Amino acid sequence: MKYVPPLGAGENDPFVNFNPATGQDGSIVPAEAIEHPQREIVNAIKAMGKEPDGNQLDQLAQILLYLKDLATGNGGDGPGDGGDGGDGGDGSDGGDGGDGGGDGGDGGDGGDGGDGSVGEVLPLSVARFSLAATTVGYYGLFAGGRSEDDCYFVVDAYDRNLVRSTPVVLSQARYGLAATTVGDYGLFGGGRSIGTSISVDYHSAVVDAYDSNLTRSTPTGLSSARAALAATAVGNYGLFGGGGSGSGASSGTMSAVVNAYDINLTRSTVSSLSQARGDLASTTVGNYGLFGGGDNAATTNHATVDAYDANLARSTPTAMSVARGDFPGATTIGNYGLFGGGYPGSGSTAVVNAYDINLTRSTIASLSVARSFLAATTVGNYGLFGAGGTGTSSYAVVDAYDINLARSTPKSLSRSRRLPAATTVGNYGLFAAGKRSYSSDAGYPTIDAYDTSLNSISSAA
Repeated sequence: MKYVPPLGAGENDPFVNFNPATGQDGSIVPAEAIEHPQREIVNAIKAMGKEPDGNQLDQLAQILLYLKDLATGNGGDGPGDGGDGGDGGDGSDGGDGGDGGGDGGDGGDGGDGGDGSVGEVLPLSVARFSLAATTVGYYGLFAGGRSEDDCYFVVDAYDRNLVRSTPVVLSQARYGLAATTVGDYGLFGGGRSIGTSISVDYHSAVVDAYDSNLTRSTPTGLSSARAALAATAVGNYGLFGGGGSGSGASSGTMSAVVNAYDINLTRSTVSSLSQARGDLASTTVGNYGLFGGGDNAATTNHATVDAYDANLARSTPTAMSVARGDFPGATTIGNYGLFGGGYPGSGSTAVVNAYDINLTRSTIASLSVARSFLAATTVGNYGLFGAGGTGTSSYAVVDAYDINLARSTPKSLSRSRRLPAATTVGNYGLFAAGKRSYSSDAGYPTIDAYDTSLNSISSAA
């Protein structure tokens, strides 16, 4: 772009105002002086894979933040990589995520390259926490997140050999979002955006869908904007339930709404949760998608479990043995859906409740360390609960439960942290990112990968 001077002026002459005291005429503004800067900015936004939005006046600022991350060594692999998000808050901190950077190319088909042995794994392209994770096709996806005073829209994809790529970014920067997979789509829904470079503080209803080639689409959004929600899938439906929409992701007005997306990404609204709440956990066992625990504005913790069958009929099985919020962990191993950890109102709990395929509840061996703000996933014959914190302490511990619900403690994560995200791709269970400490709003880009024998490798960062 070139400088466009006033009409009739020299090449670098400035614009001047009309001055009645001196008789100086004001400059005549040529159309190009107005049009060209707009075109330049719009083209920059499009080049980074974003759609220009007249209601969002921080899109160029987000691109500059991404480039700053690159310059300081926290960015992606190049201008096409989505910048990573940063840290969110802890459980009660658990805020939403924001935009990070530009689009990367499509990930392409993962192919059947197999789950070969892996010597190393790259960290996330940008450090962050309060992100979300799911797996679609041959890719484990980590999206959104927050760090320091900004949130991001970056997405990192890991294939079955743990090779990292950075596909097209989320359509909206946010943290405190939720993720699940239905049919051929990995879905990221809801969240919150806030930061020094974002002109407004808002909760999001946006849903971004990634297919098995990592092509992004944006189906109909959630019926209400909210963060600190939970997501799981049952039958042919991906479900997003609960969440909050007040002054923080863990405070304000709590929701009981449950939105369902079918394999064609058509949205419906099904029976609400029996109690409005956020900071809850979810998993699927047998023919039931479960939403368990949660809190209401960080004042009342819940033990409630809501179960949705493949026809989306809701029931309420026996509640958990301990009420808990602040993001307990949830995953499924064999015939059991497990809920572990969380905040019961004072300190953290180590209690793990197991629900079988008939929704009968049992209480099994506790976590080795009581904690909230943890993440969970399943690899091979083990359900894993990793990281977390309680009070001012953060943990790197991992607890593994086998199909008989016996607990073991494999090698710890490479870093203590809270509010990470976890998913499984191929033969690896991945724990990514996380808040560095209770008092810090900085995140890690760290990835720890556990194979089916619970051997682990970690990224350098």
